[in-house]
Amino acid sequence: MTEHLTPSDREPRRDQPDLGPVSVWTTAQQVARTQHAGRYVPDSSTHPAKMLPAIARHVITTFTRLGELVGDPMCGIGTTLVEAVHAGRAAR
Repeated sequence: MTEHLTPSDREPRRDQPDLGPVSVWTTAQQVARTQHAGRYVPDSSTHPAKMLPAIARHVITTFTRLGELVGDPMCGIGTTLVEAVHAGRAAR
């Protein structure tokens, strides 16, 4: 049975704060330490400007094809390049 929403069902509930979405991508569902396990040096999870591997992987696999070049001009600890290689892309 299909449930139909009325206009009042679409309005935010007044008894609960509107926290909004946690994320628009389902990429940060694991903590950084878990995402770095096995591919990165232990100190990588403490880098002050780290990118979560799942975010890099999502962007790379969504916007590039196998074998294409992925560049990372800032490089940091290399998350983008590591994920590019693991996704079958060339990395520079």
